Amino acid sequence: MAKLKNSLLLSALLALNFNFTFTFNLPAFALSEEVSKLRLEGKESLQTGKYTEAIDSLKKAYFQSGRDDLIAKDLAEAFFARAKTHENSPAEMLDDICIATFYDNDSRHIVLLKGKAISRLYGSDWDKQSLAAKKALEDNKPEVAIVLATELIYAQGASEADSKDTLQAALKKLELKVWPKNWDREKIDYSHYMNTVSTWLRGAWAPPSAGKSSRVEVVFNIKRNGDIKNLKVKQSAENAITDKAAMDAVRLAEPFRPFEKGWPEEVTIEFNFDYNQHANVPEANKDKYVKNTLDGIKILEEAKRASKRKDYDEAIKKYEEAIEVSTTKSKAFMVGKLVDSLINQGNKLMAKDDGDVPLDDVLKCFMRAYTFDSDYWLLKEKIDIALTKSGNSTPLDTMKQFYSKIANDPDKADKQAAAGANRWISEHEK
Repeated sequence: MAKLKNSLLLSALLALNFNFTFTFNLPAFALSEEVSKLRLEGKESLQTGKYTEAIDSLKKAYFQSGRDDLIAKDLAEAFFARAKTHENSPAEMLDDICIATFYDNDSRHIVLLKGKAISRLYGSDWDKQSLAAKKALEDNKPEVAIVLATELIYAQGASEADSKDTLQAALKKLELKVWPKNWDREKIDYSHYMNTVSTWLRGAWAPPSAGKSSRVEVVFNIKRNGDIKNLKVKQSAENAITDKAAMDAVRLAEPFRPFEKGWPEEVTIEFNFDYNQHANVPEANKDKYVKNTLDGIKILEEAKRASKRKDYDEAIKKYEEAIEVSTTKSKAFMVGKLVDSLINQGNKLMAKDDGDVPLDDVLKCFMRAYTFDSDYWLLKEKIDIALTKSGNSTPLDTMKQFYSKIANDPDKADKQAAAGANRWISEHEK
């Protein structure tokens, strides 16, 4: 037991860049007793509904322990429990669930409530969310700023400058280099997947242009292959048109992405459509905005039909058209669908056994997709499989050869593929 405690203390100290010496052993055992007492007090307060007291005790235990991972999860549960009491105060709910996410972004119930709270306050208004992240930083709520800024980076892409600046400033304030920390994750990390689901649903949401903002909550299950089932309205807007718009948004967004290995057979999603998409659009531009939204959705529906009949080339063209005419709010969603079609087309080409399909054609599909989404696990897996088909070269050499062939090609698609290949090479040369 003593060795285990010393090991945990050493890990914590190294994570904080402290200089560890053996003289920390005796204080560590004395401190461990105090930490255990504080943690027990916190968990007892949590069980009896005294959430603020629980947070106070668990915070002390967390920092005195050297930021122990298990206590972080206890602290997250306390913030989560308090967040649920703020149903009538969306701003307070958001603060608490963001802090819960900061301490534990793996647990699905926390991730789901975070998405619900952000959607409720900001919908697809990324400018408003960006300002809120900056305000949280000014108000000495760096944990909230980190989570809001990270959400925006997921939705808009890693190059989103304002959010990256806010994130870095908040990390600096907490003396952290990155977030999430490199915790040992025994639970499945749903966070990136849920962020994608949220982004797609926001992008597919096309409510009536008239009328005041109203809230619709839907619930549905996502199956392992990304299809949905059991879609229904959980909380109506008391308006049949608005309720239908929410249901249509979910159907338009499906299929979602397939689950990673080790995930359950299905997950349940609760999502709030509770904002008026047109509220911040100047009156003079509203008709054009609505038209662009509907035009983009119409083309996207054509792309989905092409994809269903496995005509991925046609689907790719249609998704590109939809991206061109759609509003900023919908672009991230449509880009996600474009990435999926590029993967499907590359996979279709790779599956042919007649040897008539050059590897370069497969890689063009995958590397165009990589330009838009270099973190998608399935895409990485498909790239690895394609590169092993080269036989005589290492994967890195194969990618370099591919890049050299298309680097100066003026074709738009080849430029995208070259950019993806260049990024992949840079990441794998490190």
